[in-house]
Amino acid sequence: GEGEGEGEGEGEGEGEGEGEGEGEGEGEGEGEGEGEGEGEGEGEGEGEGDAGVPAAWQCDPGFFGTADGCDCGCGAPDPDCGATGVGTAGEGVGVDGCDFCYDAAGVELPGDAGRCIPTTTPPPPTDAELAAAVCARLDACGTPDPTCTATVADQLRGSDAQPGDALCAQLNTAVDAYSGCLNDAAVDVCVAGACATQLDAANALIDNGAGPCLDGQPSIVAPQGWLCPAAFFGSGDGCDCGCGVLDPDCGVAAGCATPGCTETVTPPDTGVCAFCYVDATAAAAGNNTACTTAPPDVGDENNPLSSTLPLSTTTDLSVGDRDCYAFSIAAPSALTVTADSKDCAVDDTQVRVFQGGVEVGGNDDASPTSLCSQATVNVTAGTAIVCVEEFGQNAAIEGVAVNVTAAPLDDFGDRTAPTAASLPSTTTMNIAAGGDEDCVSFNVAVVGTIAATTGGTAGCPGDTELELFDGAGNSLGQNDDANSDVCSELIVDVDAGTYTVCSRAHFDTDAIDAVDVTATFLPGLLITEVADPQQPSSGAARFVEVTNVTSVDADAGKYALKLFSNGRNTAGATVVFKAGATIPAGGTWVIANNATEFAVKFGFDADQASGSISGNGNDAYQLVDASGAAIDVFGVVGDAQAATNGTAAWDYSDGVASRNDDVFFPETTFDLTQWTIVKPTSDPNDFTPGF
Repeated sequence: GEGEGEGEGEGEGEGEGEGEGEGEGEGEGEGEGEGEGEGEGEGEGEGEGDAGVPAAWQCDPGFFGTADGCDCGCGAPDPDCGATGVGTAGEGVGVDGCDFCYDAAGVELPGDAGRCIPTTTPPPPTDAELAAAVCARLDACGTPDPTCTATVADQLRGSDAQPGDALCAQLNTAVDAYSGCLNDAAVDVCVAGACATQLDAANALIDNGAGPCLDGQPSIVAPQGWLCPAAFFGSGDGCDCGCGVLDPDCGVAAGCATPGCTETVTPPDTGVCAFCYVDATAAAAGNNTACTTAPPDVGDENNPLSSTLPLSTTTDLSVGDRDCYAFSIAAPSALTVTADSKDCAVDDTQVRVFQGGVEVGGNDDASPTSLCSQATVNVTAGTAIVCVEEFGQNAAIEGVAVNVTAAPLDDFGDRTAPTAASLPSTTTMNIAAGGDEDCVSFNVAVVGTIAATTGGTAGCPGDTELELFDGAGNSLGQNDDANSDVCSELIVDVDAGTYTVCSRAHFDTDAIDAVDVTATFLPGLLITEVADPQQPSSGAARFVEVTNVTSVDADAGKYALKLFSNGRNTAGATVVFKAGATIPAGGTWVIANNATEFAVKFGFDADQASGSISGNGNDAYQLVDASGAAIDVFGVVGDAQAATNGTAAWDYSDGVASRNDDVFFPETTFDLTQWTIVKPTSDPNDFTPGF
């Protein structure tokens, strides 16, 4: 067809076009235009002269070759672009020289100086591309692996082919995290174990049934024996119980499989079953009901259920049944046990407690009006077995509530009612929180020193305190920390009497188990000098000196000296110290053979005189208390060598034996290394009675 038109404007151009249709144009003005074309068309309008604009140009004709900038993507190259223009619609992105870019609809795309900005996100790399990038990083570590690409690609394969498959979706997320880690510039993939967390997470899902996802398959195919709809098996929708096969959603060996099953649960666990099916018909139809739980099977005292404290559970007692629970007891404790039926006026329960195969306590009726049971039984460290049964074992009781608790055993009294002990003693105490105080009391017959310590078999068990009280309840001494440790040590000089040592926690809120409290007593008097001077007359000035090394005055009448002559095993004489006299703290008590001769020899009076102080070198002396118990000794009682004067190692004939200055406590067994013996001697300075 041919057409002519008139309009305003000027234009030159040549063009060819093909089409079908008819067209008319009207206009007023002056202008010239030439054109040839074939085609048909319909339309009305007013137009400017478009001579020279290609028919393929899709953008505004006024943009074509008008020196307004390079237009790209307009269907035909713009002469303004020179050699760089791009005509294909939507192209031009990233091409140098393009000032304006247009999509296939002729809509302008955003642009900036000389370059169009991309408006679409490039497609994500394929698994093969990711694998190649990972292997390139690993190869840079210096250990190229020709099989790397295939191996990594296999690890990265996931599948979205099963919409709604929860396990496959989880695997896709996991492998994305793994590949992201491997391609993270901040991760040193050359370090052993790099990205191991992400890889382990993916492998765990594969081990749990997501392996088929790698091949584009559903995660798990329901196995033979699965009674419920296949879509319920391992689909991540929750634990299905009673479907004939354990559901992977329940976890490893969790849940239950038999239709109508009851899940076994050990309190306080609540179980994992989310959907339960009472029979095969309900399972096949997917009709679930409420799930039920039951405690594990409980054996008798020969096969008890291992349990932990505190215990709160429910058990069913059949006829003749006895349900028993075993507990590990770390320290002496008081177990409180209750067994309550649903109707304590009708159902008669009984509790029994065993240790080492022996029944150590129990209870039948908690009160005259209740047939239910309650007992508090003291148990030692070790295994304790608590059993519950129907009293006559001739009836069944369902739903018996069993509760067992333990509290540290207050195994010793306090300062007002201490536990009696004898010295030396070591007692193991369990100190409860809340200010518990455990005390032991003992008697001492003479002046001396009480020493007490806290400790434990594996070291100091906690921050303790020790305190010593006399018989009237007066505090004589207290200690918190000793020897750079939080355990305690107490050393106190005392007179004869009754005393109490108490141990407690330094902080009232602390509970300290297995505290070993050790108490000892050392008498405070000891023999310090034995003499056989020969002047002024033979043997008349002999003496024995006893010293009080404590800070407490001693009652002299509570002591005596025994003389063992010439190696004998029995005493030949006993000299009781003067009744009513006092041996002062840090002072001495001198007993002479002859008061006059002693005064002449040493210039002062002896505290006491007795002709039984006749030791002439081979005679032993023993210091005893009022009961005759040995306190200290000089010489070896029963030493055969002493029968011959001058032959025993400790012989002091015509001389003197003096206790060394570094000895402060008595010994019931003679120790020659504690003494200095000088014989014979006539030097008055070798004798020091009263000093």
